[in-house]
Amino acid sequence: DADEAVKFFRRSAAAGNANAQYQLGLAYRDGVGTLKSEEEAIRWLNKAMDQKNMYAVAVLSGCYLRGQGVPKSGEKALELAEDAAEEGNALGKVALADCYLAGVGCDAEEAPAKAKALYEEAAKANCAEAYLGLGKMKRSGRLGEADLAASFADLKKAADLGSVEACALVGECYYNGTGVKADRQQAEKYFRRGVAFGSAQAQCLLGRAYLKKDKKY
Repeated sequence: DADEAVKFFRRSAAAGNANAQYQLGLAYRDGVGTLKSEEEAIRWLNKAMDQKNMYAVAVLSGCYLRGQGVPKSGEKALELAEDAAEEGNALGKVALADCYLAGVGCDAEEAPAKAKALYEEAAKANCAEAYLGLGKMKRSGRLGEADLAASFADLKKAADLGSVEACALVGECYYNGTGVKADRQQAEKYFRRGVAFGSAQAQCLLGRAYLKKDKKY
């Protein structure tokens, strides 16, 4: 129960627990168990970062890279990603790979190979976001010719490990038969999983599926 979880995170975060502050920041960022608030997300993530929580550092890197709740700054994103990655944090390695692919901190020609290596290192720790990154790279062809089957396999691992974005992408793959045999029941399963965690993309895709005349759900 996300609402109950957030209640406990709030209590623990207010008492100074860094991991609870990080989790509460994520809840506000994604609007899970509470109203979405970028301001509150950044506030709690900063509190966790002040206590050397490297997961919070990595997430804040992504916020600066995208300009989510803070002024967009590739320089700040790179600094935070490097700090977290140097500590061996898997999410920090993902954040650094994301910086490279966005053209920050790395030559454009070298970026795909360097990002792939970082994602693969992070994936060894069963990091959902690492598999998400690998899946998206293999689908886009940034590693050469697109490999839809391999992309789907990585995206599914990411979704099954808890990546909300991957849930929507996997559902879309099942719906369209992209990299996997089309399976509308599996598509609905992953769309609904994404919706449960506040994914606007999954909500849109599930809504579109309902409009299809051949749908049974």
